[in-house]
Amino acid sequence: MDRVRLWTTRFAAGLIALGFAGAATASASARALPGDALYPVKRATEAVAVQLATTDSARQDILLHQADTRLDETARLLEQGRDGDAALAAAGYDETVARLNVAGTSPSSEAVQLDLRTYEVRLSELLQTAPAPARQGLERALAATQRRLGLPRPTPPVPTAAVAPVATATSERRQADVTEDRATAEVEMPRAADAAGTMRRTATRGIMIASTF
Repeated sequence: MDRVRLWTTRFAAGLIALGFAGAATASASARALPGDALYPVKRATEAVAVQLATTDSARQDILLHQADTRLDETARLLEQGRDGDAALAAAGYDETVARLNVAGTSPSSEAVQLDLRTYEVRLSELLQTAPAPARQGLERALAATQRRLGLPRPTPPVPTAAVAPVATATSERRQADVTEDRATAEVEMPRAADAAGTMRRTATRGIMIASTF
């Protein structure tokens, strides 16, 4: 009986120690970033939290908190110059936003839309200073946010500036050619008239000389 009691006590103590160790690990992983050793523990804890949500509203709140966490991670990683890990954090934000329910007019849906608009502003600000390796991930995250808000994706501007100067230069050359042709014609016409008058006078003199014989 004493041995059973002893083993039971040791087993209970082991469970308690394991629980404290797990709680300590989860707490330490809360500040972990993509690429850190404890980051998988952080993501696993978040997945469990979503699974344990008892209502849709609670699940929405948890997902919003996780989306906010991904943006914080992205900003911190950009400050540290870890552009590749920042892109991973932005991809995690994209996945989280895709699970949000923004349909309907319930208070929960309205709260989601309000937070999404805040995220849209934050992503736009991050894009202004983000280096090239991280820009694609941030642009995808911004596009995902706008899709969830029902906003049309901005279309890239059509590069027409390079065509306009060519067309203008061609038009100017044609106008210059026309002007040159007119000037040449104006010069040549008097010359042609003078040549024709000379020929008429020469012919008249020839006739007069021939008649005298």
